[in-house]
Amino acid sequence: MKYMNDSYSKALIRSSIHGGRCVAYGRVFNDSDNPLIPFDANSLYPTAMEGIEQFPDIMSAVKLDSASNYLDYPFYIINCDVELPKHLRFVPVCNKKENDKSCYYNTGTLINQSYNNVDIEEIIKVGGRVIKIHHGIGFKYGIANPFSHFVR
Repeated sequence: MKYMNDSYSKALIRSSIHGGRCVAYGRVFNDSDNPLIPFDANSLYPTAMEGIEQFPDIMSAVKLDSASNYLDYPFYIINCDVELPKHLRFVPVCNKKENDKSCYYNTGTLINQSYNNVDIEEIIKVGGRVIKIHHGIGFKYGIANPFSHFVR
């Protein structure tokens, strides 16, 4: 999978990208003379990523199939079926429906979803589990954080 420039890799990576959660339920401050409306005025992405020590090294990528053990890799993106407990008040990951770019926060069984290792860790933390793996990409090694120099 040199350079991960094939259509399979590109499609799997794109399907695993989920936008960040930004929810505003109403005005924070409701003074009719000076209303304060919540919005995301700056990108905190580099700051959020700064705390992560390593990122996947694309040069170490290998294709995974349904028989592969994704836990053998420190980094991975897998297309899988997962189960999230129905009682959750906060759903850690979104799911996408086929041919729909919107994100939904559902519980129960989520079929044919693409998640990375961080997403799967969050699913497991709340009592969820991976039911079946369809395919994916595993990364044998990591590289130093590329965002560190932007934040410091």
